[in-house]
Amino acid sequence: QGETEARAAIETTARHLGAGLALIINALDPARIVVGGEIVGAWNLIEPIVRSMVGARTLTAAAGRTPVTVDDAYAETRLRGAATLVVAPAFAAPRIA
Repeated sequence: QGETEARAAIETTARHLGAGLALIINALDPARIVVGGEIVGAWNLIEPIVRSMVGARTLTAAAGRTPVTVDDAYAETRLRGAATLVVAPAFAAPRIA
C-alpha cells in the first residue's frame, strides 16, 4: 500500500533471503531452489531483489542463474508440518533390543 516502513522491511528481508540463497547455492549447487511459506505472498515485490542478490553473491554466472521458484501452497505449510509430526512415528525405524 506504499507504506515506507513496511516496504523497507520487505526489501531488507528480500536482501537477506537472496544472500542466504546464494550461500546455499555456493555450498550445495542445487538444481533448483523452492521458496515457501508466508513470504511468497509478497513474491512479486521481493523477487527482483532476491534474484539480484543471488546473481551478485554466487561464485559463478551459471550458479547465479539457478532457478528460484515459489511453492504456491504456502497457506497449508503449518498443516503439513502438523501432519508430519503425527505420521512420522509410523515411518520410523523399528526398535530392536
